[in-house]
Amino acid sequence: MSVSLAKTDLLLKPNINLLIDLSQKLQLRITGAYLFDFTTNEFINFTGQDNSGKAIGDEEDVDASNISYLVNGVKSKDIPFNITGWELKLGIAINFSSDKKSNSNK
Repeated sequence: MSVSLAKTDLLLKPNINLLIDLSQKLQLRITGAYLFDFTTNEFINFTGQDNSGKAIGDEEDVDASNISYLVNGVKSKDIPFNITGWELKLGIAINFSSDKKSNSNK
């Protein structure tokens, strides 16, 4: 038997970037974001074989009364994952180009 969770989402991720020049060649980059998950369709799909070997399948809504989720020994009626939340990124940018100034301006 196979069980799969299908979920169609609309994601929105507004973010803010902060760039700090540490030197001419080095820049610190900080990005903060929040991910919003707007679910448009969720269901659980069951496929397998009946006693005669015939392929069968069915699906249920994720919040159906006859479905529960067991994760690490904890039973819940809610889907065991959620992608809504905060994100923080920290990075360093390095400029490898050489700054050659023209001598024609003298």
